[in-house]
Amino acid sequence: MKIKNIKVTENLKKLVCVPLVGLIMATSLTGCDDEPKIEEIVSYEDYDDKIFDAGEHIISIPIDDPTQENMQYDYHEGYKPIGISTSAYGRYTYNYGKGKLLFVNEYPVKCTPTYKKGEGLLYTDFGKPVEYERETTQSGDNWQEFAPGEHIISIPLKTDSDDNTLYEYYDGYEPIGISTSAYGRYVYNYGGGCILYVNRDKVKCIKDENGTYTSFGVPEEDTKVLQK
Repeated sequence: MKIKNIKVTENLKKLVCVPLVGLIMATSLTGCDDEPKIEEIVSYEDYDDKIFDAGEHIISIPIDDPTQENMQYDYHEGYKPIGISTSAYGRYTYNYGKGKLLFVNEYPVKCTPTYKKGEGLLYTDFGKPVEYERETTQSGDNWQEFAPGEHIISIPLKTDSDDNTLYEYYDGYEPIGISTSAYGRYVYNYGGGCILYVNRDKVKCIKDENGTYTSFGVPEEDTKVLQK
């Protein structure tokens, strides 16, 4: 940590009842009529970035309720999603609690730290991949191509069962994770759930009415076949 500046008021110059060393270390002083005010401006610009090898940088981000409708999530270069969670609460009615999306880096990444009082340096932001080239994709007014791993969506699970359950297969995609939730004070009530999918192949997706891509796309190979 480097202290860039320390600003001292004129009252401090007149103060003679406290040693100079104490003035520099303290942020507030008592015992005198005129209390000096010291403003410290701290800079963390000189902290070094850190390189995380593939698989070493594991972080989660908060998400909105994924149990009510299809959701699309941002792709982060050099990372892949590996899990999803959701929670609920309430005595008699469903209330969304919190949810998380878990990521891990597929490539070495360079991360810049942030500082949090009491915890020190944190590397909780996505880093920049090292020696990574993103595949070229195309887009139109109402459609977008997604390279493998870039189209990340979840779909709700409307029911829960104690028995084995079969889920639908979507061409070009693979399921990454599943999450369910419950609520109720005395009895179990299903609180909703979701399945997380990521495209395994390059896909072409149609934009929805909200300007996002919450529907499954068509694999690029299938698109070429249809064009013939």
